[in-house]
Amino acid sequence: MLQAARGDLEALIRAKVLAGALPKDTPRKVWAGYGSGKLCSACDFPTTIKDVEYEVEMEDHHTFLFHQPCLALWHQERARYLQP
Repeated sequence: MLQAARGDLEALIRAKVLAGALPKDTPRKVWAGYGSGKLCSACDFPTTIKDVEYEVEMEDHHTFLFHQPCLALWHQERARYLQP
């Protein structure tokens, strides 16, 4: 991933977390599998069969789908809001 693209993705995920479109809380469960063609909750691009797709379930049973790099950046962003 290009550094500029990574910066853009970080900014997009930060904006989605701040807007409440992506949660700040710790997920309840996480599953991984082959990409299904569904849209990533972070970058809004579909996963492909070449991608690992992560399905994240929150306490309220709402689910989010992520590419691996998007999942890592979401965890990094939501960590800013964890209580010490």
